[in-house]
Amino acid sequence: MDNTKIHFQDFSMPPFLSPLPNPNASNKCSAHLQPSIEASMHLRQPVSALFPALSPTTKRMIIIHDPLIASVVRDATSIPNAEAYVFHCALLFPFSPTCEKPWENLFHPCFTFEIMNFSAHQYEFAKTAVGDLYNTCRLTEGTHIDILANEQMNGNKKQWAIGPLNPVTIYRHRNSNNPQSVVYISFGTSRVEAMGLGMVVRDWAPPQEILGHVSTGGFMSHCGWNSCMESITTGVPIAAWPMHSDQPQNIFREWEHQEELVTSSTIEKARRRLMASKEGNDVRKRALELGGAIWRSMDDRGASCMELDSFIAHISR
Repeated sequence: MDNTKIHFQDFSMPPFLSPLPNPNASNKCSAHLQPSIEASMHLRQPVSALFPALSPTTKRMIIIHDPLIASVVRDATSIPNAEAYVFHCALLFPFSPTCEKPWENLFHPCFTFEIMNFSAHQYEFAKTAVGDLYNTCRLTEGTHIDILANEQMNGNKKQWAIGPLNPVTIYRHRNSNNPQSVVYISFGTSRVEAMGLGMVVRDWAPPQEILGHVSTGGFMSHCGWNSCMESITTGVPIAAWPMHSDQPQNIFREWEHQEELVTSSTIEKARRRLMASKEGNDVRKRALELGGAIWRSMDDRGASCMELDSFIAHISR
């Protein structure tokens, strides 16, 4: 890629409060981010001013945006040669008409009213987009992709599943550990206050390199969608420990015992089921098969590669 053709645009934002997270809050979502969310709404004016400047420079101006800033880019609809596309970093099935509950109710128990109201407001503006991109693939969510692509159900909006978008090439190599003997434990970008025995990395740890290591046989995870995609791609099974937000939906199971303290014995039993049982071996085998299929989908002429090519062809028409 020619880096000289990549330009970054700086926008000024008003100052805003940045409170520390409250670990004792009854609501487990990141309510302390509310001030920054509200401040981001001030970007509409400078972004809207940028559109007329860019529009004459190209045949078609393509805007790809996060669904939670849809109101910021809303004025793109007034530019004749502009098309907006929403990139969803979460899984797809909660948006499907086949889902038992509307997406607004899926995450309600852990989100504040203010954040839910903000999200609903943004998704109203996101409806004006020409199409949607998803960090998922047809191997895992093909049925829902086809349903959303139905013109009558989705207002003729186009859909592309271009994932997994994992940026790191994975190399498997040997070291002193036996193959598939290590459980990788990660709960996202948070610090764990109490640790037992074992190797603890407090700095940034590259998850894909760890998951892709030959000694890694399991992954204890909070099941954020990025973690799920990294695990699926590397063929490593998950011991699921969802915390909040979209995480319970990502494991496709009912969120049981969500208010209970998880004991060390419960964790130990789950670890043994995953790492030292026939059930765990069978799960690991299926995970490896799925991981191999996912990698093949990213090869030339694979499903995910063809989806990305289809999107590029569409916006280059």
